[in-house]
Amino acid sequence: MAVSDVTVARTYTTPILHNNPLEPHATTDRGVCRVPPRRGRRAGDLSLCRRRFGSKGAAHAHVVLAALAARAVPGRPVKLALTRQQMFSPAGYRTPTIQQVSLAADRSGTLTAVGMDVVEQTSRIKEFAEQTAMPARMMYAAPHRRTTHRLAPLDVPVPSWMRAPGECPGMFGQEVAMDELATLLGIIDPIELRVHNEPDVDPDSGLPFSSRILVAWLRTGAERFGWADRDPRPGSRRDGGWLVGTGVAASVYPTMTDPTLTAPPIPPGPDPREPGPGGPDPIPPVPTRCRSHRSRNPIRGRTPP
Repeated sequence: MAVSDVTVARTYTTPILHNNPLEPHATTDRGVCRVPPRRGRRAGDLSLCRRRFGSKGAAHAHVVLAALAARAVPGRPVKLALTRQQMFSPAGYRTPTIQQVSLAADRSGTLTAVGMDVVEQTSRIKEFAEQTAMPARMMYAAPHRRTTHRLAPLDVPVPSWMRAPGECPGMFGQEVAMDELATLLGIIDPIELRVHNEPDVDPDSGLPFSSRILVAWLRTGAERFGWADRDPRPGSRRDGGWLVGTGVAASVYPTMTDPTLTAPPIPPGPDPREPGPGGPDPIPPVPTRCRSHRSRNPIRGRTPP
């Protein structure tokens, strides 16, 4: 950073965001679904109902409470719905972040270093960390990069997933810093700065991308929104008391490939997996590899196809 022609060092923040769908979280337990033991933990007879994506992707405290209540009254369904006020605590939320972003470049706009240090809050009773700095590892080409995550345990509810993974708030600081770098350089358009630093391979792993069409998206967006005709000066347009401008930002979404178990195609005729006179005759699973959608493992992000 110290020997680069141009540097940007800024601190950006993102606020806490709560999961508040139109329908509050609710759990109905009929005592028919069971949780298998995982990672050495005993689940016993605890029964849980089917969950969904995003804020409903994990079993929060109220889900476990409904399951325990169902065990206390065998044969009777139990339903537990959160109030609107309760949606701000046991249903999870997106943790606020403090993002310290550093970019270094030469006069041509070629990035020489990327740094992102993130501080997030978590709960004292359970640790949860968003993957805020992950996109900085692979978004733009640069020979040097560093990312860190630090957690501040506080007496707060447990953060959790939100629709759009933790990479989403992490893109905010990096993309604003790219715009500020373009302004400091003075001769480079923010879109051209991103195109100029488009990587040929994943900067983090060195592996080729399965698909990456960010440059095409940027070009198409610039054409459709009249990017070339805008006034590039920050704060140059007003509508009454409002500042009006045209900006650009990119984002990523994580994908991954995981070993998993799948079954071969079922031949025509009666399903051999259905129980018969001699009992079920399941088709043995065959190890293979397939894509796992919306995984929460800490992996490199990719621009979606």
